[in-house]
Amino acid sequence: MQAREARTFFVQPPKKAPEKVFLINTKTAIEVTLPSRNLSPEVDLPKGELVFAILSKPLEEGQELPKAAPRVKIPETWSRCYLLFSYDKSNKFFPLKAVAINASGADFPKGSSRMINATSEATVAARFGKEKVELKPGKAATVKAPRTGAGAFEVEIFSKKPDSERRSILCQSKWVHEPESRQLILAVDVPGQKKPRVFSLSDVIQKKEK
Repeated sequence: MQAREARTFFVQPPKKAPEKVFLINTKTAIEVTLPSRNLSPEVDLPKGELVFAILSKPLEEGQELPKAAPRVKIPETWSRCYLLFSYDKSNKFFPLKAVAINASGADFPKGSSRMINATSEATVAARFGKEKVELKPGKAATVKAPRTGAGAFEVEIFSKKPDSERRSILCQSKWVHEPESRQLILAVDVPGQKKPRVFSLSDVIQKKEK
């Protein structure tokens, strides 16, 4: 049976945010950490379609899954995924939410990047070497490797509000391409600031990928 793995990340956690949570359904409970600077270590997932409740602690014996707990769904066909957690003040039971991102090899090849525009209204455009991408809010795209072989490449990332033609620079730099790694790039809103923030997370496969 092919191994299935997940890695987690907490996007802009508030002060006193939890450092770990439990993914729980009627058959299993999985403890995951919630780093905010890099992806977590890999955790193994059971086979099949998964719907997990997100809880701060394991259930006691005989306790049912709380209906108000936030939930995250992982399709059966995914062999690898990222779980992106964020603060959700609308959930009074446990103020977190999680989004699952497909990172299976066929959909997200080694050496490529997955860019996600999670902002509410800004268009985000980027250039990675010679590869270019432009994303409306809520959209995502897989970007081909910026070069052949390991080495440096130029990066430019900009954002533009819908009521303006002015582009704001989010990143102008040189990054290092690693052919055995995948790069997850997130553009997110920052409370109280006009420009989005960009996170770049490297995903080097920790186990042998099948």
